Amino acid sequence: MRRFRFIFVSLLLALIYCSSVSAQTQKSSFWQRFSTYEKQLFKDVDGTKAKIENLAAHVSQDDDSSKLIYNLILFDASEMYNDVANIKKYGMKLKSMEILFDDFKLKLLIATRYQEMLYFLNDEVAFEDNLYPYLRLAKQKRAYSDLASLYIITARFKANLNQRDSALYYMNAALSTVRKQTDKWKLASIVLGQAIVYKQFKSDDIAMSKAFVGLQLSTENDYKWGIFIANYLLAGINQRHQNNVEMLRNLHQAKKMAELIHFQQGKQLMDLFELQSKRKFDVADKQKLKAIQESVSQDDASMQGKISETWGLINQSEHKYNDAFRDFNLAIVEFEKLGDRYNIQQIYQFLAEILISQKKYDKALVYLNRSADILKSMNDLAESNALLKKMSDVYNLMGNEAMAYAFLERYVKQQDSMQLANVQSNLILLQQQSLADAREHLITLQSDSIKAQQQEKAYTTTMLENIKLKNNLKTYIIIGFVGLVLLGGIILFFKWNQNLIEQHQREAEMNQTLLRTQMNPHFVFNAMSVIQSYIYDNDTKNSTKFLVNFSKLMRLILENSSKEFIPMEIEIEILQKYLSVQKLRFEDRFTFDIHTDEELLAEELMIPPMITQPFIENAIEHGQLHLREDGFIHISFRKLDDKLMEIHVEDNGIGRENAINASNKSKDHKSMAIGITKDRITTLSRKYKTEGSLVFEDFDKENKTGTVVTIKIPYSHKKL
Repeated sequence: MRRFRFIFVSLLLALIYCSSVSAQTQKSSFWQRFSTYEKQLFKDVDGTKAKIENLAAHVSQDDDSSKLIYNLILFDASEMYNDVANIKKYGMKLKSMEILFDDFKLKLLIATRYQEMLYFLNDEVAFEDNLYPYLRLAKQKRAYSDLASLYIITARFKANLNQRDSALYYMNAALSTVRKQTDKWKLASIVLGQAIVYKQFKSDDIAMSKAFVGLQLSTENDYKWGIFIANYLLAGINQRHQNNVEMLRNLHQAKKMAELIHFQQGKQLMDLFELQSKRKFDVADKQKLKAIQESVSQDDASMQGKISETWGLINQSEHKYNDAFRDFNLAIVEFEKLGDRYNIQQIYQFLAEILISQKKYDKALVYLNRSADILKSMNDLAESNALLKKMSDVYNLMGNEAMAYAFLERYVKQQDSMQLANVQSNLILLQQQSLADAREHLITLQSDSIKAQQQEKAYTTTMLENIKLKNNLKTYIIIGFVGLVLLGGIILFFKWNQNLIEQHQREAEMNQTLLRTQMNPHFVFNAMSVIQSYIYDNDTKNSTKFLVNFSKLMRLILENSSKEFIPMEIEIEILQKYLSVQKLRFEDRFTFDIHTDEELLAEELMIPPMITQPFIENAIEHGQLHLREDGFIHISFRKLDDKLMEIHVEDNGIGRENAINASNKSKDHKSMAIGITKDRITTLSRKYKTEGSLVFEDFDKENKTGTVVTIKIPYSHKKL
């Protein structure tokens, strides 16, 4: 009987254990599958969405976890496209599936998507009713990732209602929670969510700071969707401050990311953004807009509204006011489908601008008042205040000075009040952020102290065990083995350290040699002679010009020659100064040009200093360009791939063989500067694991005149 009871209990325990293992395996499988699909979505938006939609037909035959994954991914894809209808569709499906799962992580995963749906639908009552139970669950289970996501969604929701204090409260809560986040993709998304809220409140300095942090996190972790969003935000902020150069750079980066993740609508959105930022349009702009219009679905209200708005701006710029009115009204129809009040009021202001240009001031005020009513319902104080100034200007144009003054007075009062509120809010934010940093620092110190105590305890225990076993042969063997390992480690460390020191010494010696040889003493002497001749001829203008260029060149060389890499703009400036001095010296007997790919400048390329100077000096001095009337030097920089860039230096001098004959030097003679440059390329190639090279060719191969120098060096640019 006892034996039977023992066997029964053993079987029961084994069954419970197997069930537990099976449940854990299923959970693990779900999260692995979901993570795979989610990351695939962010790497191939259009492709992944199509794949999920094709698989959705077979979901009814599959398990509940598969249904959940498909609906989650389709919800995320709909959110990317700002597709409100599908956001509602899949959000409701997810909510209906919540009762199928007991795992709190899945419930919170569904909760964040459901709250996103309520955010897009602007359903304040349902949002508040569902928020607090989910927040309590996330806090209770210490699910910091979901908690931070809920805080960010709530902050955005409060920002849409223009409840600044509430939005900042949840933003600070997200800020303190996000420090406990380990998923770098999630961390980047949360920081970018903060940037969106601050941009909405016109706190552009904080929004830009958050966007840059999100951009850095996304770049470090190859999160291309985050890079797209960050550049989109930065473009909007730069447009608001009329910083067009940076805005176009951000748009270029955003379009590049949209292409990499196959997000066609994102690329089209950036094209529309770029078109709307213009004030003058050409035929190419209209063709681009037509191409976008033909490729966008008629059901995509958001994109159709943006397209109609852009056509309106084009027709307005060309004074085709009837066509502009038609297009703007079409845009309003599309935006009303989405309940997009902000864009609707913006269109009303565009319509008012047309009427003002036609001197129909009464009708213009009707549209401005419509815009004001919408902004008032949104509680958007910043835009409402800007509108007061516009209405004051209209009344002034009508000759109604009393009303113009009244609106201007309201504008000034509200502007002062807003500035004071912004200052106070920013001070509170900084104080809270400082307190959060202090708490985090204290926690870190306490954690370090506990670890130190644990290490000390472990060390003491080990010492006691060693004392107990010191008379044991086994202890001697262990000690001997540890001693050998330590000795080997010390020997390897010293050898590695010695090699490192020798390498640093070689690099330092090479830099010093380069610094001494870059400025050819003959060049300096000749430059002084030129200045002297100008002074003897009483040519103040040329002597001053020559001396200014020469002194700037000397300063640039001395400041940058010892560095491993310098920005390409500085390298180009050094070359331009050097060649300008040489041209002045030889009375403009040769020409030069420097060509650089725009992509290199956009990516802020870094380049070894004065890598091309020895070859330019050879072209002038030994190639005898100063003896020709049609002499030229062409310098070009281009990117080969992500690891290498190529530099070409071309001249039409007398050629290498003729130069050797003219100088009575042996063909085996090697220039010290060229030897140093080869060593630099070799060192850089070894250090950055690339295949750099230095190749010489004749420019005119038939007559063996001129020289073409091709340099391949590592491609490096500033980290974002």
